[in-house]
Amino acid sequence: MADTDWWNESSVCSSGVSVDYYWHELSAAEPVNRHVDETVEKLMTAIRRPGRLWHPYTLISAEGKFRSRILRAMEGRLEPVDEVKRIRESHPAKLYEVRWQDIHVVDRGVNGPDRGYYTLVRLIHAEPESMPLTVIGLRAHEKIIQTDSGVGDSQHDQLGAATQTYWQIMSESRFTRPGDGAGYSTASKNGV
Repeated sequence: MADTDWWNESSVCSSGVSVDYYWHELSAAEPVNRHVDETVEKLMTAIRRPGRLWHPYTLISAEGKFRSRILRAMEGRLEPVDEVKRIRESHPAKLYEVRWQDIHVVDRGVNGPDRGYYTLVRLIHAEPESMPLTVIGLRAHEKIIQTDSGVGDSQHDQLGAATQTYWQIMSESRFTRPGDGAGYSTASKNGV
């Protein structure tokens, strides 16, 4: 692969092979469903903000979409680019984003009618070279393209925080490779 094509690498989440998934704040010894639940909660927190109106159906729909895509990522069944892609600015860390383009939200109108639209939601994750077929969730956020109120962190800020978290957990050896000791678990052992 040419030096300029490093960002074009496919994610293990689209490899057709099952992968291990961890949320970075939890112990690797926790059951995988706990990692998935925590990630879904972080994604839901990312889209809940002041001035947003929620119908129970839209909350259930968003949660279901988040959970379904994470589970499909763990099965290696995401579509490259549309559902998962490498983050170019993350070189040399191998960071990717799982992408949602279809999460419906309604913002309360301050000086006009309420506004419904589909927002962009991202889960930034690492795929450490030292841990093949392992995905570590780092940041969940709503990607704000343009806003009049300045609400939301920029993608650049989110990437910076994710990169810092990645290097911290790698230096702590919080998640180990197979055979390196306690804490590492495979998808087949954990079950969902």
